[in-house]
Amino acid sequence: MDKIDTVFLTGATGVLGKALFDKIYRTTTANFIILARSHENKTHLDRAGDLFSELGAHGEPGNRVKVLDGDVSMENFWLSGRELETLRQEVSMFFHAAALTNHEADEEELEYVNVVGTKNSIDIAKDLFNNGQLKNYFYMSAAYVSGSLESYHSLEDVLPAKSKNRNFYELSKFKAELNVREAIKDGLPATIFRPSVVVGDSVTGAISEFKVFYQFIRPFLQGILTKVIGRVENTINIVPIDFVINAICEIIKQDNIIGKTYHLVSPNPPTIEMLLEVPSFEPDYMVPDFEIINPDDFNDNTLNGDEKAIYDTIDPYMGYLESELTFDMTNIIEALKDTPVSLPVTDRAFLITLYKYAIKARYFRLRKKDLTAV
Repeated sequence: MDKIDTVFLTGATGVLGKALFDKIYRTTTANFIILARSHENKTHLDRAGDLFSELGAHGEPGNRVKVLDGDVSMENFWLSGRELETLRQEVSMFFHAAALTNHEADEEELEYVNVVGTKNSIDIAKDLFNNGQLKNYFYMSAAYVSGSLESYHSLEDVLPAKSKNRNFYELSKFKAELNVREAIKDGLPATIFRPSVVVGDSVTGAISEFKVFYQFIRPFLQGILTKVIGRVENTINIVPIDFVINAICEIIKQDNIIGKTYHLVSPNPPTIEMLLEVPSFEPDYMVPDFEIINPDDFNDNTLNGDEKAIYDTIDPYMGYLESELTFDMTNIIEALKDTPVSLPVTDRAFLITLYKYAIKARYFRLRKKDLTAV
């Protein structure tokens, strides 16, 4: 990776983009051009400054890093002709990690950012490849791109004819990946990464934002909801963020990766039953009782008004509790066999690590048996 010249990165302020930037920045001499969007009261430089401050990076915009003010949903990311020419002259790797990951967002908003944004990134990548120095375009897709309601074995280098999606997020990522695959057929040197549900670090449990997994686990863990709709034997494929980033950084060094897709997933994901057993690891905490209800037997008339309102909020995430989708790992196993990166272990001990970190960060606000909130 020391031979990397300049990396163009979108989504640097997101969970994956932030971790990817941190890893490459710390372990290589690569220069970066980061796309950041001015938002609310913060300029693009303010947001980049926040990124540096959070990661403790030893550099500032204008040193190893340039920050461009842009918007992925706009044509050419709303960049000037001069800025586009800079990209042509300097960029050898392009990571498109920008995405709206809010599963509760409406279809139009997700289409605008995830589908249109990816199409715009493809157009820029084609320009940089045909008229500049670009060697590789890397797209961050999602393992559940086929839809969390699918019940089949998802192949790495294939998409189904249509997505059996539970939410508009999955649908938007499906449509976006279709566009990337069409670009590959047209000659764009692209590689697709499909992480599953990204959670905290495998050793510390640390994560920069509590999303998806944490959002639908919290109401059950805190006793707000006591009826879990799912099958105890079903699995939810979660993957530690350090595995995702370390695997990507090994793969991008390799030859013969263009046109391939890599499932960044767990080979042995935890079952729904495991998720609900784990809270008992802390005997000093008040752990709520759960009733697991088979989806075929569930009647929402058994819920009270408050419960129905909460279920409506987390409904976009519920497909992960009902999913029977499994993942082909042929490409990822082959790619990592001679590297120091091992496939992730997502067992009970790992779940405990995740839960403890979320409790310490006060995202999971449990109560001790002396009724003192923690």
